[in-house]
Amino acid sequence: MSVPYGPNYFKSFVSLILLLCSIVTFASVNLELNLEWTLIQQEGNMQCEGTLPGNVFLDLHNAGLIPDPLVTDNASKVQWVSENNWIYRSQSFSFSQDVLDQAHVELHLEAVDTYAEVYLNGVLIQTCNNAFRIWKMEIAPHLQPYENVLEIHLSSANAKGKELLEQQAHPLPGEAIRAVTRKPQFQYGWDWAPKLNTMGVHRPLKIRAWNDLIIRDISCETISIENGKAILDVTVTFELNGNSAPIHNAVLTDESGKVAGFFRPEELKKGVNTTHWKIEIDDPKLWWTHDLGEPHLYTLTWKMNTTADKDVAEIKTGIRTIELITEPDAIGETFFFELNGHSTYMRGANWVPTHVFDSETQNHRKLLEDCAASHMNMIRVWGGAWYEKDVFYDSCDELGILVWQDFMFACAMYPGDEAFLENVKTEAEDQLHRLRNHPSIALWCGNNENSEGWARWGWKDGLTPKKIKQLEKSYAAVFKKLLPKCVVELDDVAYWESSPMLGRGDPDYVNRGDAHNWWVWHDAAPFENYQEQVPRFMSEFGFQSFPDPSVWVGALREEDLDTNAVEFRAHQKHPKGFALISQYIDLDFPLPTNFTELTYLSQLNQARGVCMGIEAQRTSDRYCMGSLFWQLNDCWPSISWSSIDFKGTWKALQYALKEEYNPIYLSTKQLGDSLFMYVVNDSREPIIGTLKLEIFNFDGKRLGIYGTTATKTLKSNEMLEEWVLPEEWNNDYSMDEIYTQLTFEMPEGERSVIQTLGSPKDLKLTPQEIQQEIIWKKDHFEVTLLANHFHVNVWLNSQMTGKWTDNFFHLIPGETKTVSFYPEQDNSLMQLQVLSLNTFY
Repeated sequence: MSVPYGPNYFKSFVSLILLLCSIVTFASVNLELNLEWTLIQQEGNMQCEGTLPGNVFLDLHNAGLIPDPLVTDNASKVQWVSENNWIYRSQSFSFSQDVLDQAHVELHLEAVDTYAEVYLNGVLIQTCNNAFRIWKMEIAPHLQPYENVLEIHLSSANAKGKELLEQQAHPLPGEAIRAVTRKPQFQYGWDWAPKLNTMGVHRPLKIRAWNDLIIRDISCETISIENGKAILDVTVTFELNGNSAPIHNAVLTDESGKVAGFFRPEELKKGVNTTHWKIEIDDPKLWWTHDLGEPHLYTLTWKMNTTADKDVAEIKTGIRTIELITEPDAIGETFFFELNGHSTYMRGANWVPTHVFDSETQNHRKLLEDCAASHMNMIRVWGGAWYEKDVFYDSCDELGILVWQDFMFACAMYPGDEAFLENVKTEAEDQLHRLRNHPSIALWCGNNENSEGWARWGWKDGLTPKKIKQLEKSYAAVFKKLLPKCVVELDDVAYWESSPMLGRGDPDYVNRGDAHNWWVWHDAAPFENYQEQVPRFMSEFGFQSFPDPSVWVGALREEDLDTNAVEFRAHQKHPKGFALISQYIDLDFPLPTNFTELTYLSQLNQARGVCMGIEAQRTSDRYCMGSLFWQLNDCWPSISWSSIDFKGTWKALQYALKEEYNPIYLSTKQLGDSLFMYVVNDSREPIIGTLKLEIFNFDGKRLGIYGTTATKTLKSNEMLEEWVLPEEWNNDYSMDEIYTQLTFEMPEGERSVIQTLGSPKDLKLTPQEIQQEIIWKKDHFEVTLLANHFHVNVWLNSQMTGKWTDNFFHLIPGETKTVSFYPEQDNSLMQLQVLSLNTFY
């Protein structure tokens, strides 16, 4: 943006530009529109400084007009904001001459939330009704040379939703008011998120200007990878407004330089043109997930020019094939992914927004780096939120993490009228065009739990057969016809209608498709249910825990850290949440006596439950081919199912995943009087080694060693199962007095895991002191620990926001353990609290 031009100061310069227009080639212009805004209450007298990208809640809070919605129980006190209509009015602005000289100037708005009218200089240029679309509007005819004013009028989604509900031809069951509105569903409140139904524009406003030629879209699809050669299909769509023929020049490069280049003039008609190109790449560097190889990326640069204009488009992509394999077998039907022809076990989590307010999210890359550090190779973007920002998908591409992408529909039955379908069609096309070049995209899924809800949540109660038929027709129109058609036409990955495929009431639940297990938690089933209900692919299962204490700093007063306090209960959105956490802790752990102990035990309990599920799924000998737990992250300070809390601190579960999701997985399981040992190879290459099980008492004395000197070879996707029978080992000690160390010794090194057996509350532990030494090392603390007795799940609580290199670990008797803590802010003083399960005995 520029300072408004003065007519005299620039008169000679503008004349020169006009002269040059006839003799030079102009390029299209792309820029972000950074303006100053005022937020105005449409039917009131409230106004303040505004910020876009941003939203009404943030601006009102920053101006001191409402309390922080994320603090104490303030969310309930600001609901009136959503019932009002608001206007964002820009300060007067002008464009630089390189924009004004273009024949076409488009304003691009993304994540307009949700019902909006856009005015430029008093002229209505666009009406918006979908937060997931990318709105493009021609503004050149309405621009003024020096002073322009942009206004965005935002209407209450609640009021609009009620109007749309009244217009429906048949009733919609469930939370119908959100089902008719194309905005993030979690904003209406969820069992892990507050009700903050906001309005705004959450992503940057952009300008695109051109004269004669503009590249509208470019895509690169891997057709095949065979015999050391990859064949790619490049599709380019561009708009030509002049009469001269464009010339194409395309180059595909990787880190080493040019890989393929070509140049071809082509006579094309005026208007919108689409052209296809086949590229053959010898010895391609394939894109792999980080656990299977390197996530190689190529850059495709496409240049076009006419005698009057030129444009350049550039994308990063990877050469890979990804297929969802669903084939009938003797039990039911498979459900697994093949990456570059390799059957791949998926280890990961469900992703929710990183902040209640989308414009505030800043930590996508850090969270995804945490995923990679914990051996995750897939993230599911859940369907009640947002199609994520570009930085999310770019990071997944670069880090080698696959994405299960839901369309934004969750836990509802949606309309099927013509206007709704047309709106959804454009939404789907916008997002498919935006995301299809990312090699990380592995699947498009139609919705989250809509099918299961319709089958078993009572939505049909009280409906006539005619109404039921109408709703099923609407469902089919969206999820069986429209969305799969869009995916087939625009992307090269699979479409899956609904997650889960079958609800828990279906007898075929574990035999076909993906599954959600909520017997644990919602139905209060014990964690052992995970061992009984092992599906072909587990796409949701999980358990709640408290966050790190640092989350509550600034969000709650110390006196409010009580499960009976109104302010604290406002941050638990499940009606039975506190009771269920306590109920499950009581089953397997000693009872806490204070808030800190409750926090600690809740995290151990969560880790125990989820890890039992992962163990059952990974040791199913490839019957189950994926474990995606609910949920990775939080959108506000809360008690939730997350493994990483709102401030980015790892819970006990996230640390446990470094073992549970390791591509070479080891586990010891007690079944009756026998001990079973498992080694699972998820890597692409075979592994060779010997298996050894050592048993120790809690003083560190080795009581027995079991195994074989025979070398074992495990192919990729193969599992080794060995067992120690009762007569083969010493039964003079009980399971509550020992820990095991299972080791797989390989030529290149060894994998080892330390475990206790049985219920934690039955362990005969000793509450001996842990010696500790803390040293500040410029940017981090180094903590060294030593104990003479085995300590279970040692928790280092710093009371600060930051990252431990390890935590919630077992401490071996007589061995020093050194870990580092990197605080978010420089701080050479640490008040360290050390807890272990031994503390409770």
